[in-house]
Amino acid sequence: MAEAAANDNDEAQGRRRGRQETEAVLMRAALELLAREGVLAGLNLKDVADEAGVNRGLIHHYFGSRQTLLRNALDMEMHALAERVGMEAYVNPARRGARSFRAQADEMQLARVVMLLALDGDDELAPIPFYESSLEFLKDEQSRGIWDEDLDPRALLALWYSFLSGYLVLRPALARQLGLAVKTLDARVMSTIGRMWGPLWHEGDDTAAH
Repeated sequence: MAEAAANDNDEAQGRRRGRQETEAVLMRAALELLAREGVLAGLNLKDVADEAGVNRGLIHHYFGSRQTLLRNALDMEMHALAERVGMEAYVNPARRGARSFRAQADEMQLARVVMLLALDGDDELAPIPFYESSLEFLKDEQSRGIWDEDLDPRALLALWYSFLSGYLVLRPALARQLGLAVKTLDARVMSTIGRMWGPLWHEGDDTAAH
């Protein structure tokens, strides 16, 4: 009886608030929970240990937190991806960017992990893989006249990896909304990115840089 009365009271309050106000209250509550608990709250380390078939105490000993576990997993997979793709660097930045895009598009889970850690407020997340070597490579290209003299290589890296992570996470939903096949959307997006960034670099041949 008490439960029924409580339900009736909740329904009456909902009617008084109105649907829009109630929806707003629920949405604010959801955002507050995300801010307080973090989006990784659903990743149970006990379940991870059970899945791996190892002692549950080891996962806490080796990693200590979900964030540390995922950061390490991300780093491991990025190094493995770099080894599979190779470090061949083309003089033509558009060709190199397309190669990088295709490699990471086949490993969409990596972009998801980056975004999850960012949303979770991980203070130790480094979203640009191989940052130091990538920065030095761009600076070397800039000194050889491949990029404009006034280009900000740090900003370029930030924009590129923001695009990669954001686009790859949203890619399936974007393709559905736009009514396009994923591969068709990929080609059109990369073509547009090339047109946007084309003025920043000076086209060379497609031979590997040494």
